Amino acid sequence: MKRIIKYISISLLVVFSFYYTNLVSKIFINNSPLMVSIINEQQNYEEKYINAQINDLYIIPGINGIEIDKLNSYYVMKKNDSFNKDLLVLKEIKPKDSYYDHMELIINKGNYIKNSISIIVQDNNEIINYLLDHKIAFSRMVDINTIKEKASYQQINNDFLHYEQVDKILDNNNINTNICIINKENIDTCRNYGKYLIEPTYILNNNDYSINNLSSGDIIMIGNSFSLTKLKLLLKRSSFLNLKIVYLDYLVSENR
Repeated sequence: MKRIIKYISISLLVVFSFYYTNLVSKIFINNSPLMVSIINEQQNYEEKYINAQINDLYIIPGINGIEIDKLNSYYVMKKNDSFNKDLLVLKEIKPKDSYYDHMELIINKGNYIKNSISIIVQDNNEIINYLLDHKIAFSRMVDINTIKEKASYQQINNDFLHYEQVDKILDNNNINTNICIINKENIDTCRNYGKYLIEPTYILNNNDYSINNLSSGDIIMIGNSFSLTKLKLLLKRSSFLNLKIVYLDYLVSENR
């Protein structure tokens, strides 16, 4: 019995010593001039997160917040024992309401704060060639016949006859966006594969389309009959509004 009490006492002493040492260390670090300098910089780098917006079956992803990782910043700067704002370590903070907690919902627009839009193309070769020639980012819906191991555009699996085969090619080349462009026929399949469910904000064919409606976050699907002339008008409008054209996976992610 005495031996057991002795072991318990020693164990408690070790735990208390560790706790006390850790507490003293934290107090020392938090009151050091280096940590005070880091804390004083926090307001210059801090960005509040933006929650996702949910409307029935649809969702607009949120945006991560940013804050200084104070402890890691301290350890990085401690090597030279001097403050250097270029060595500040930043970390992203997940929104309280995040898309990643609601992946059963459908994304039909990216977050406005990115000041960007995305273009998706099916098999409109004239449009594809123009975008490639002008180095404009776009996503292409591919199947087993059109997929490329290397491409100057983003590829989205659209082959529901050979879905797993196309996915494997994308996975093997580390270019799988895990995005599904949904419609009534494929939404259940997309859900079963655990993909991000995307429904374009606009689908453009020969129908009339007012480019004055263009706004940040729009996901634009270019149909096979959409003309190059209309595309140029769309690009001019996006330039006028200072909207960047980005890959779809970036537009719908919650990363800044």
